[in-house]
Amino acid sequence: MAKQHWVDLDLKGEEKAINGLRNVQANIQVSMKRIMLRCALILEAEIKRQITNMGLVVTGNLRASVHSFVREKFQTVEGVAGTNVNYAPFLEYGTGARGDASGHPDVPADYQYGDHLGIKAYKFMYRAWMNKRDEIIAYMNAEIRKIIKWSK
Repeated sequence: MAKQHWVDLDLKGEEKAINGLRNVQANIQVSMKRIMLRCALILEAEIKRQITNMGLVVTGNLRASVHSFVREKFQTVEGVAGTNVNYAPFLEYGTGARGDASGHPDVPADYQYGDHLGIKAYKFMYRAWMNKRDEIIAYMNAEIRKIIKWSK
């Protein structure tokens, strides 16, 4: 009777490498929540600092509302720092002619300035990101390098 298989392979070395890569992937997935939360906390602290330095503290409500969390969607992990205060977008992007003239680089497509004089854009969140972007990226890179260091 003829053999029913086409090829016999000995994958002992390759199996070890594949298992090693699977372990690295699992470690990265577990660690990414911790890494992204730390990144969001760094940004949160800078947002609060910007709010204070720009004199946007009247009652303290805006600064106190800034918070961080991690969310997972479609096998990605996102670190988020933000606020749910309803007037925060007006302070971030400005309103009216003054807001429009402030030139915020990340205004949402559906944001409308209106035809009144309004207030300037303080850009407290944008400035916080620009101040901490390099630090956050460096932290992420360093942490991921630690996870995959096994390969050396």
